[in-house]
Amino acid sequence: AAAAAAAAAAAAAAPADAAGAAKRARPEAAPTFVDPWAPTRHVPEPETRDMTLKLRETVQVRVARGGKYDMMEALALLDTGNLAKTLIDKGFAVQHKIYDPASGLGREFMTMRGVTGEPLSIPVVSLFLRIRGEEMTVRAGVHDLQKQPPFLLGMDVLRPLFQRGFKLAAASV
Repeated sequence: AAAAAAAAAAAAAAPADAAGAAKRARPEAAPTFVDPWAPTRHVPEPETRDMTLKLRETVQVRVARGGKYDMMEALALLDTGNLAKTLIDKGFAVQHKIYDPASGLGREFMTMRGVTGEPLSIPVVSLFLRIRGEEMTVRAGVHDLQKQPPFLLGMDVLRPLFQRGFKLAAASV
């Protein structure tokens, strides 16, 4: 009985002693050397979304509805030949209260030269656009785009997108 009691006492003491032995056997973590000229830095994950723009993209534009602002989707044609301002279709702008031709308050105009080279003075409005998650405020000319998508995005919108890593797909629609 005394031998059994001694064995039970040894078994009860073994786990605590084994844990202590394991703790003593574990080496202390050595301090790591950090090069002051090349410290460890957070490296962001690579972009996983599709960064290729098509010639026709869906954009979101902020419009006023019932006293509040909502984002509305519209089709846009990407025009790398348009080195000036983005254009918005006059009918679309009037319909969604982005532009009011009767209001003369604070109206700004720009001179547009199309393919023919004839100068044309058109009004300018401020827009808030979202394209593929990228948000920007744009000054856009209001013009009748005649059966085109309601937006003709010029280099004033495309250049910042290209700088953020987007590229234009070849012959995409």
